Amino acid sequence: MGIYSYRVRVEDITMLSLEKNIVVRRAVKTDLPVIQYIHDQSMRELGKEDSRWFEALLKSRSKRIVFLVALVDGRVAGYCLAYRKKNKAYIENIAVDGSMRGLGVGGVLLSETERMLRETGVDTVYLSVKDWNTGAINFYLKNGYHIKNVVLWFTAPPEKIVSMDSSEYSVADLNASKIGSKLRYYASTWSSFVDDVDRSIYKKKLYRAERALVVKQGRKRVAFALYSVNDELVVDTISLSSFNALEALQVLLHSLKNIGLTRGVKSIEIPVDSTKQSLVELLVESGFKMHESEFLLYKELVES
Repeated sequence: MGIYSYRVRVEDITMLSLEKNIVVRRAVKTDLPVIQYIHDQSMRELGKEDSRWFEALLKSRSKRIVFLVALVDGRVAGYCLAYRKKNKAYIENIAVDGSMRGLGVGGVLLSETERMLRETGVDTVYLSVKDWNTGAINFYLKNGYHIKNVVLWFTAPPEKIVSMDSSEYSVADLNASKIGSKLRYYASTWSSFVDDVDRSIYKKKLYRAERALVVKQGRKRVAFALYSVNDELVVDTISLSSFNALEALQVLLHSLKNIGLTRGVKSIEIPVDSTKQSLVELLVESGFKMHESEFLLYKELVES
């Protein structure tokens, strides 16, 4: 990897760790190439991410986003991305350059992110880790995190999905920049944090790769999904008017199936909390199988 040069204002620097000469500051646009490089090294743990999304986050200046980088001897060695929602927050990614692991960079990034979140009124922070990533799970447990839930990732080839359409409902497939008000009940906890930031980014038209699928019953919006299509159709968010709106969810699955067939994707992937039993049962009945799971962890930043 080459050495990337950048200019940083003094006010962007948020913390100096004298130990190991690690400096943590807010990420800036010129950090984008090295952030993408570090992320790509950990794609199995973090999932694939488009550099345009990172660029949109760096341009947004939303107060809901905490985006930090750690420097070792002036070189970007890792980054942390977190989303804030009122008094709660979700850490989306922490990643460290493979050549600089073992120096304590991840711990410093986590500690500084927690400090910044605490100072903005956050009392609980969440994050998720692949179930096979025992090194990361032990790292977070050692740093005071507790397991709260399990997120199940379900997948199915579109042609295998058993779905239902209904004339009682209408479905609109929109550019994500045109999405309106959100629904209250989310299929996965982390989606509620990501969804808020997504909406902010899309409304500013900084990123347009995702689509929004909206199901209405009359004038009432009853189901919603954000999705992206490559070789697979990946649903990032599903939200419902209530967890009893299973018929609306079936209509949503029917539309996703048709989109998948039209686009020729290999599979459709949907995340659901294991505690959402009715949603889990409907997905299984519709032909989905669990192929991966993540632990949802949390930490109380303010002692009671």
